[in-house]
Amino acid sequence: MSDQSTELLGYVRSLLRAFLVSERLHQRHPDDLRYNPHDFQTLAFLHVHPGARASDLGEALGVVPTTTSSVIDRLVRRGFVQKSRSKTDGRAVALSLTAEGQVAVERLQEVDKRNMNMMLNALDEGERQEILRLLCKITDHIKAQEKG
Repeated sequence: MSDQSTELLGYVRSLLRAFLVSERLHQRHPDDLRYNPHDFQTLAFLHVHPGARASDLGEALGVVPTTTSSVIDRLVRRGFVQKSRSKTDGRAVALSLTAEGQVAVERLQEVDKRNMNMMLNALDEGERQEILRLLCKITDHIKAQEKG
């Protein structure tokens, strides 16, 4: 691994640790929704894609169907997600957020924004614009790689 990639890895690990600690310290998650990336990603996905199928969710999470089912079942039990018949295919199950799930997403987004502000507050306006530009460039590159 190059020196730069090792240095970047250290920074990314530090940020992830800070965000994880923030999640534990502030406990602003609804109904004791503990830090679980798959749960958070599922809620965020269904917020943007109401009525999605489990297979769509699994693809977005990059996990196998059994993991997808486990995440869905856990969030259904907690009252954050509901299952219904698809309007386009009566045999398929559509997933959507409940009212409680919508509140959970909004509260999770507040925590995420607070974490992003914590990071951005270390920078002046010009540096903020530069880091956003660079992160956009990295994100676009990664998306292009994923498409193959």
